[in-house]
Amino acid sequence: MENIPVLFYDGKSSAGRKATLNISQDVWKISYVDAEFQTQDVLWDVAQLSEVEEVNGGQVFRYGTFPQQLLNCREVDIITILKTQNPDLKILKCSPLKIKGVKNAVVAGVFFLSLLAGLYFYVLPPFAAFLANQIPKNVETQLGGSMLNTFLQGAHRDEKLSSLLNQFAKRIDFKTSYQIEIIVVKNSDVNAFALPGGKIVVYDEILKRMNTPEELAALLAHEVAHIEYKHSLKSISQSLSGYLFISLLLNDINGISTILIDNANMLKNLSFSRSLETDADLRALQTLNSNNISQQGMVALFKTLNTEQDLSYLKFLSTHPLTEERIKYAKRIADTQNGLEDGSKLLPIWDSIKRQIAKGDSNP
Repeated sequence: MENIPVLFYDGKSSAGRKATLNISQDVWKISYVDAEFQTQDVLWDVAQLSEVEEVNGGQVFRYGTFPQQLLNCREVDIITILKTQNPDLKILKCSPLKIKGVKNAVVAGVFFLSLLAGLYFYVLPPFAAFLANQIPKNVETQLGGSMLNTFLQGAHRDEKLSSLLNQFAKRIDFKTSYQIEIIVVKNSDVNAFALPGGKIVVYDEILKRMNTPEELAALLAHEVAHIEYKHSLKSISQSLSGYLFISLLLNDINGISTILIDNANMLKNLSFSRSLETDADLRALQTLNSNNISQQGMVALFKTLNTEQDLSYLKFLSTHPLTEERIKYAKRIADTQNGLEDGSKLLPIWDSIKRQIAKGDSNP
């Protein structure tokens, strides 16, 4: 049978396309016009049809694995054609679920909604974090770059300070497989945060509050730890798990990346759990020690930030909550550090950073 009007979903977008279906016993050919007005033909092996169901007077056919392709037909009874051409087809042997009576429908509806609620609140967040951990590093890096571009729209990037901070970071071996890039943004808030894939955004205001290179080294080591453990990607995926779930239901694989990129600004306000902050603290302290940098820099950074005299500090404290336990833990480790070498390797770049900050403040 030829030129049956259908609605086709390609598995890459949630939008359906008007198409025509040509049926033979072994192969279906689906033809449609794409966004560039080019005719595209998709071939389905009938034996590989994965599911068929009747929905709202139409017949829906699914093909392939995630992201599945879908075909919706309302004009022709394709199931009857299949039974004639391929009576032994596997999908025809599955008996569909039918709900009879209003009472049963209500009971089933309540059960279904309860199941969805349970999935949404208790299963989706940890599952989203698990999926985030499976994302390949090259994909994570591309995603982080796109999120950075979104965040930088409307932001004032300080190129000179960014260059100096990247030079500073190269003096430190973070023992990470990511390529670290630091971007300094002019902003009166005291803040810094990590993006997926190796990007770190530092507001210039937090640099103004630091007194030693060890404090800056501690801050960068802490943010690199968040990157290495994929804390940002996991946390934002958990926060947006509901939206990601809808994209999965609609087989909208492009929508998953779009959702994460469109919500890039969440990262500057993303608050990590106490356990994630502790993990990042411990790795940062280990980084400082392995580079012969005083771990007292972490303690000094905490003391600098843990002040109630300036409301601008609240931005950092809301995203990196400090507790007395964290401060005491860092001090206890730092007090046992010994065998430090001369830390002058950071001083020349640190002095350049402070001079550049002072120069920027002196400009009108």
